Amino acid sequence: MFREHYWIMALPPVALLSAGTFSAVSTAFCHRVRPALVPLVTSLLCSFFCAVIVIREAPRFFLVSPAQNIWDIYQGFPFVEAITIGDYIREHTQAHDRIFVFGNEPEIYFYSRRRAATNNIFLYSLLERQPYVFQMERRVALDVERCCPRFFIEARYPLPPDVGEWNPLMEWKTRYLAEHYRLVFMIDHDIQRNRLIVRRSSSPASSVDGCYVIIWERKP
Repeated sequence: MFREHYWIMALPPVALLSAGTFSAVSTAFCHRVRPALVPLVTSLLCSFFCAVIVIREAPRFFLVSPAQNIWDIYQGFPFVEAITIGDYIREHTQAHDRIFVFGNEPEIYFYSRRRAATNNIFLYSLLERQPYVFQMERRVALDVERCCPRFFIEARYPLPPDVGEWNPLMEWKTRYLAEHYRLVFMIDHDIQRNRLIVRRSSSPASSVDGCYVIIWERKP
C-alpha cells in the first residue's frame, strides 16, 4: 500500500539530478560566451527557482502557524493533538507506567516518554486483510491484558465499512475498555479557529471529520 510520505525517499536523488541539470545548462549556456561565468549562472538559476518556491509558499512559511500548517497538510491525523496528549500522560503517570495507543500514532509514546504495553506500536497490519492478522491481534490483546496499561489512548479514524464486521480486535477493544477503563477526555481540533477542542464527558462524542483521540484511564 502506497502512503503519501513515501515520496520523501526520492528527494536526495531529485536534489542531485537538479544540481546536475543546473550545472549542465549553465555550462552549455556559457561555453560559447565565457566559461568563467558558469558558477555565477548556476547560482543565479538555483536562486531563481528557490525564490519562485518561497514566493509561492510564502503564506505557509511566514503567515500560518505550524499547527495550522499541519492540520491543512495532514487532515485527519492528530499530530498536533499528540503533543498535548503526551504532555498530559507524562504529568499523570510515573516513569515505570506503560500506555497503549490503539491506532497509528506512535509519536505519543515519544512525547509522553512512556513505554508501550506491546511491541506493536502500529496497528496498520492489524486492520488489514492479511494471513497473520488474527494471530497478531491475539498477541496484542494478551500483551495489553497482561500489562494493564495506565492509559489507553484510542485514536479514531474513519475506517473501511467492513472492518468492524470481520476484525475481532475492534470487539475486544470495546469490551476491554468498558470493563477496565474510564473516559478522561477526548481531544479534537477546530480548523477554522486554529485551536484544540478538549471535551470531558462520560461517553465519547462525535467529531466533524470523524478523526479524534480519546484518552482512557485505568479504573482504580
